Amino acid sequence: MNTSAQRRFGRYEILDEIGRGAMGVVYRARDPKINRTVAIKTISLANQSAEAQREFRERFRREAEAAGRLSHPGIVTIFDVGEEPDTHDLYLVMECVKGNSLEKVLEEKGRLAPDVAVQLAAELAEALDCAHGQNVVHRDLKPANILITEDGHAKIADFGIAQLSFEKLTGHGQIWGTPAFMSPEQLNDGAVDGRSDLFSLGVILYMLLTGHRPFQGNSPLTISLRVVSHEPVPAIAFDPDLPLGLDYILERALAKSPVERYQRGMEMSLDLQNVLGGHEPWSKTRQQKQNTKPGFGVRLDRPAMRSGTPSRFRIPSFPEIFSGAGSLYRKSVGEVRKTWVKFPLMRPVPFLLLGIALYGMAWKAPKSSPQVLNQAQPVSSSPIVSSVAPTESVAPRPIRAETSAPLPARTRTSSGPVSPARSALVNIRIENQIPQANVTIWVDDRPVYHHPLPDSPKKKLGIFGGGKPVLEKVQIASGQHQLRVRVQASSPFYDQSHALTGDFPVGTERVLRVSFNKQHEMHASLK
Repeated sequence: MNTSAQRRFGRYEILDEIGRGAMGVVYRARDPKINRTVAIKTISLANQSAEAQREFRERFRREAEAAGRLSHPGIVTIFDVGEEPDTHDLYLVMECVKGNSLEKVLEEKGRLAPDVAVQLAAELAEALDCAHGQNVVHRDLKPANILITEDGHAKIADFGIAQLSFEKLTGHGQIWGTPAFMSPEQLNDGAVDGRSDLFSLGVILYMLLTGHRPFQGNSPLTISLRVVSHEPVPAIAFDPDLPLGLDYILERALAKSPVERYQRGMEMSLDLQNVLGGHEPWSKTRQQKQNTKPGFGVRLDRPAMRSGTPSRFRIPSFPEIFSGAGSLYRKSVGEVRKTWVKFPLMRPVPFLLLGIALYGMAWKAPKSSPQVLNQAQPVSSSPIVSSVAPTESVAPRPIRAETSAPLPARTRTSSGPVSPARSALVNIRIENQIPQANVTIWVDDRPVYHHPLPDSPKKKLGIFGGGKPVLEKVQIASGQHQLRVRVQASSPFYDQSHALTGDFPVGTERVLRVSFNKQHEMHASLK
């Protein structure tokens, strides 16, 4: 920075310094064009050869461009990139998040209460699902790269950029910092995809619940060996009162083989949400009950989530969480933490059926009369939903679902068993035009269906032909319900959601119709 560069990076006015790290300095700045406060992260290329600098600049811009496409409430937004003309330092302009890093929160408070830990982990899993759907992998997910906002939500920072800095500082084949959050394939220099990030998230969840890293050691080499070849002490050894199902989720997330892990972040998020509602993880329940007969859809036969628990669960405000008040944070587990008693951890069973379903081969429950769940039991195909756009608003182009906005209040039916005599029937019709899309339907905040859609029909003589719409029936409790639909595809990227509320009197049938116009905007209606 020259004279005024002492106070500017390009057009951005530097306000103050936020922090320093191995890769450079982070500033709080102002964009005078739109009077917006931003954060600027610099990356110094000093002491690098000209060839190394050229290669790093190219990769930096590619990674920044890919990360800049991400739009999700759980991901720190990237606005701009630049290069300081005097020092030639690269810089990244991004969303300025008011809050603290998860690393600092854990340093100050120790472990989190289980409900807060599960909520944050589910948010992070949703954010990773969005990024992985666009072929963007973080590769360096850890508490230092996770920001907690003032209202208690989690945001992931440094998509792709942290790994570039890692490589710049270390060189090939060296380990910089702790490998405690890396996946076995990363440490073995193997192929890395989104499942590596989910392994890192499993390590973070374990820390949030227990206050300890699952893989301990007094050197990077020792930690690496444990990550690759040792099973962690079960989290329940530190707290026998942890919610049921968390050990199952941790086993899957921390599996040594990527094949045995969660294949998508949304799958892990749904399991966490179910545990938060006091139920078995939905993937575990589905694995136990799913019929292996090939078919069009997957019925998620599991209990409804606890009444009053929204899908985008409410996370307590920043002051509530981080003041240490109440029971949101728990104190140290004392002597239990000091004694690492070895408990054998069962090796996870490969979830082959689930992996097949997620990659396109459908499995369906018997087509007998639809089963009545506590609140609703969909048996068709519809979009994967973690958040929803309002019923009346349809974006002019594909919208990434906003998952942080609170859902509107709605009337719920009783959480007890529903008699068929007091139920209604919903006929679901999806006329898909989005290639390689996945769909999920939620009823009153509960995900009940997730499955790939069949390829879009081909247009023949001005009409659509060559394909059949998805047709399903679902029996739900009578009363008022909110139905939510989300359709996602990764190539090309597509992510749209829609929500609508309707009354379902006893003994009636209504049709939920999902269709797409020529601009691929999704429309949903109840008739």
